[in-house]
Amino acid sequence: MEKRFLIIAGEESGDKNAAKLIRRLKSVEKDVKVYAFAGKHSEREGALLVENITEHGAVGFIEIFDKISYYKNLRKKIVKFSDRERINNIILVDFPGFNLHIARILKQRGKKIFYYIVPQIWAWGNWRWKELYRYIDFALCIFPFEENILRERKINAFYVGHPLIEETMNISYTPQKVFSFLPGSRRNELGKLIPVYKKIAEKLYGMYPQHSLKLSLIRTYDFKTKEFDVYKGDARDILKISEGAFIASGTATLEAALIGVPFITLYKISNITYLLAKLFVKVKYASIVNILLDKEEIIEYIQNINIDRVVEDFQMIIKEKEKFKKISENLKKIFVSMKKIEPHHLILDNAT
Repeated sequence: MEKRFLIIAGEESGDKNAAKLIRRLKSVEKDVKVYAFAGKHSEREGALLVENITEHGAVGFIEIFDKISYYKNLRKKIVKFSDRERINNIILVDFPGFNLHIARILKQRGKKIFYYIVPQIWAWGNWRWKELYRYIDFALCIFPFEENILRERKINAFYVGHPLIEETMNISYTPQKVFSFLPGSRRNELGKLIPVYKKIAEKLYGMYPQHSLKLSLIRTYDFKTKEFDVYKGDARDILKISEGAFIASGTATLEAALIGVPFITLYKISNITYLLAKLFVKVKYASIVNILLDKEEIIEYIQNINIDRVVEDFQMIIKEKEKFKKISENLKKIFVSMKKIEPHHLILDNAT
């Protein structure tokens, strides 16, 4: 009997992880049909892409207001489509601001809800645990400590491993005369961080004239700059040859740390969003690497960024290759020390 799934992944990183999950589902179960409100990565792995929603991703309390009308209409489309196509298995991927709302609506319509890469209630938004409890049938966690946190709140949670671990475990780090700049995948992140990156680049030009400065962007962004060589391939290919990097807080920080690249985390959002975040965020650090290690191993500059200090710190860290090698080793130990369930098996075994 054919099993039908609908995947909802509203951002570039989530779409990439959804694609990996689709590939595994199809490799195990041939009689599977996957529909997606996601992006091109999911489509390339065989999902029937109903609508590409990844280009509308936004971050922040204020920034999301511009998208309210779009997302209200999107909710209606998803509900109508899932009912029309009689899809009872829903896989939500990250994107909590939208996905928790749609989870409530779809659960009330009798759908089974799998949530892959669950909201980080341990960092902020603790109130969301009630929504996870009420509307999520299976919470698929990518960080080892998340399973216990959610199970303590009676949420049906399982550690399924992080999608980056297997891919980065054996990558060879061969640094060259390259400094890389990763501003994130959301358009409003680009608007805030690229001006900062340009100022850093101006400083580095005179200090390291033999180095290439690479700005890593996703393929859908058309961006011209005289300060950088723009690269639109897999960011991992740039990171593994980078002598050092500047990275927006997010998944890329974990990827760089696992490879062993010396880097600094920089992040900038609207001032109002930043002030609101300070009220709600519970963790001490912005970088997931520092959170996992429970120590500020990675230098962080959030919101108020002093360019001179950033450059001074960068000059220091690119000499600390052994330190970053040790960080990589410690992170890998954390992830491989806990038993996991393969996400595709968990989903297929419990789908209707």
